[in-house]
Amino acid sequence: AAGKGRKILVMDDESIVREVTANLLKHLGYEVRTVKNGSEAIAAYMEAGKDLKPFDAMILDLFVPGDLGGPEVVKTLAGAGEKVKAIAASGFSNETIMAKYRDYGFCAVVSKPYKIKELDELLQSVIEK
Repeated sequence: AAGKGRKILVMDDESIVREVTANLLKHLGYEVRTVKNGSEAIAAYMEAGKDLKPFDAMILDLFVPGDLGGPEVVKTLAGAGEKVKAIAASGFSNETIMAKYRDYGFCAVVSKPYKIKELDELLQSVIEK
């Protein structure tokens, strides 16, 4: 499988999206951890780093009602000196952030609903950069 045990952190406030994405990624051979908001994402990322089992990449929802979204997560982690490989995810492709994702510290963008092949190729290119 393409994932070969690489670790991916998935953040989405919708449980169905977390579940479907995790299943897709596990099917591709990735190890997956899902979180529902930015605060949890930052905690999980830092914790994995401390355990010396860092995440190879993250798929972050841009907006999370009432909590930190993807851009804030990337900014916080990068500000803490972390080398972040994050993919911005949104159901709205016309978002300014989707167009200028690099300005926000993202490596790539992906639109929901995810297509398995697209997600796999994207993760491989981001991880191998």
